[in-house]
Amino acid sequence: MSIHHGVSPSLLSGIWDALREPVLPLESLRVKETLKVCRQKAKRDGGKPFERYLNAVVFLAMRSDFTSKGHQELLRMLLSEQPWNNLLGLPEDLIARLAAVCVKLEMMGFEIDSAPFLRLDPAAGRVVTALFEQRLANRVGLIADTSAHQKLRTLRTRRGFIIQARLGTRLEPQRLDIYGPHYRHARDWMEALTTKGAWTLEFRDAAGYNPSSPPGASGFV
Repeated sequence: MSIHHGVSPSLLSGIWDALREPVLPLESLRVKETLKVCRQKAKRDGGKPFERYLNAVVFLAMRSDFTSKGHQELLRMLLSEQPWNNLLGLPEDLIARLAAVCVKLEMMGFEIDSAPFLRLDPAAGRVVTALFEQRLANRVGLIADTSAHQKLRTLRTRRGFIIQARLGTRLEPQRLDIYGPHYRHARDWMEALTTKGAWTLEFRDAAGYNPSSPPGASGFV
């Protein structure tokens, strides 16, 4: 399944900045622990402080400076039922709502594991089961500019997500396509990897990977 969002250039730039940076093991562990604390506190406190925990999860995902305007736009996108509504509506239950947001962020390629919410909270699991079961097999498109792109970068994350960025003349992101590790149509992203008859895939989390290195340097194949 493919899900597409129209986003502002500033939001797309912020998301691209966050997604292209390698995730260190310590960061991954901190994400897991923070999500665990959010889940426990949300379950204890009920639905009143939803925004506080939602903000914590979003800031955790972005891992970088982010404008207030961009933050609010991302929140609106995560809380909207469109175009996710074929799979999920936003429930009133706080745990289920946080789980839904985590699933969406995970589908966008962020270092977020939504499984703990669903394994440990049956109510949340019942609400988002359909989306959760498909979260690793979908394609999410974030589109800010539909004009012809000048360059293409394709990253593979540690968890197997493929992040393909179409960049403009100043290397600004025009469109991001994120493919889950179980996405069945690999040719959708592989066919675009044609530069002078060869294709290049960057392993974002490879040891010693430098995101500013040219193709052929350490961290590339």
